[in-house]
Amino acid sequence: MTAEELQLLFAELGQRERTLVLLDLSVGMRRGELLALQWQDVDFQKQTLNIHKSIWQQHLGPVKTEESERVMPLDEEMIDDLKRWRRETPYAQDSHWIFASSRMDGRQPLWPEALMRNHIVSAAQRAGITKHLNWHVFRHTFATLLAANGEDVKTVQSLLRHANPGITMGIYAHAVSSRKREAQSRVVEMVLPSGRKSPFAIAVGGTA
Repeated sequence: MTAEELQLLFAELGQRERTLVLLDLSVGMRRGELLALQWQDVDFQKQTLNIHKSIWQQHLGPVKTEESERVMPLDEEMIDDLKRWRRETPYAQDSHWIFASSRMDGRQPLWPEALMRNHIVSAAQRAGITKHLNWHVFRHTFATLLAANGEDVKTVQSLLRHANPGITMGIYAHAVSSRKREAQSRVVEMVLPSGRKSPFAIAVGGTA
């Protein structure tokens, strides 16, 4: 997703979903890691998040790989958003799930499929976003935005907690290629009269 699309999406989300998507996007978590979070995993003083467990079909277990288990930094805006959600949710004790299911009286976290379908996808539709959304989209968006911002490969790998650097390199190369294409298109737009497309422009726009 683009930064513009994300802004449109956030404008349509309620506090719970806004906090959830922003956290997923800014930390690049897998959905099982995201929904396994408890308030005790957040250190509001140090502005960090301890990712050390994952949940699948309401069964709690370890994270995907040893590299995935990390204490991650949290942006100040993300901390503020978490504080706002904690004031609003009835499940605010340290041992409670951050995104607890009210239907289950807080005993379980929310179900990811229903959350995506009933809240996030519907908000995207209201915002006029036509792209297919799933949980991995936010993690992938985090990676591509990091790369597009010029962050080095090692930083991107560390933030995404990739055990295999080859995975990071694939995402990084794709993002850099897209950025080069956009830069090239801006030059073509500058040198050609408005509304005209020459064979030169078509050739430039059609190559990677």
